[in-house]
Amino acid sequence: MAADLHRYFFAFLPPDQMARQMVQEAVRLDPGAQHQRADRVHSTIGITDDFPSPRPEVAAALLAVGQGIAADPFICQFDRIMARPGYMALRLSRRSRPMGDLFRQIESGMRRKGCKLREGYAHDPHITLSYRGGLSCNRLVPGYRWLVEDLVLIHSHVGETRHDILGRWSLSGAEGPQLSLF
Repeated sequence: MAADLHRYFFAFLPPDQMARQMVQEAVRLDPGAQHQRADRVHSTIGITDDFPSPRPEVAAALLAVGQGIAADPFICQFDRIMARPGYMALRLSRRSRPMGDLFRQIESGMRRKGCKLREGYAHDPHITLSYRGGLSCNRLVPGYRWLVEDLVLIHSHVGETRHDILGRWSLSGAEGPQLSLF
């Protein structure tokens, strides 16, 4: 049995019902694949390398990065199914500027805290739905559109199909959270 690995990543999550619909679409298109569970459906927006054991110091640094994020909520629409040997994913036909700005904040924050992005990682917004060996396709779907209002930090226990959410931050505006006097 391979050694368990640990990775940390920032992500945004679709609403629960939408995540279930995404998985149902993948099952319909490729019933024989190993499908993602709906509670693990996400879009990564910054990821570390894998570690042979948990790294509390990395988690703490990434929590500090998340705490410093000041970004506006944004609409995203995953409207393209792309399948290649090995995976099926939802992708965007058009990227959004606010999503790119959020990635750049995360990347910059990770660098400041001494946490490298995964070797070779480039922000390529997608939602992996299944791992497969089937036919290739690239086609439009009606689309999964929602307002992304928060960012999460996940500790993935690779090989255990387990994701622990370590932090969650509201995207409350580029000026940062506002204090209310009332």
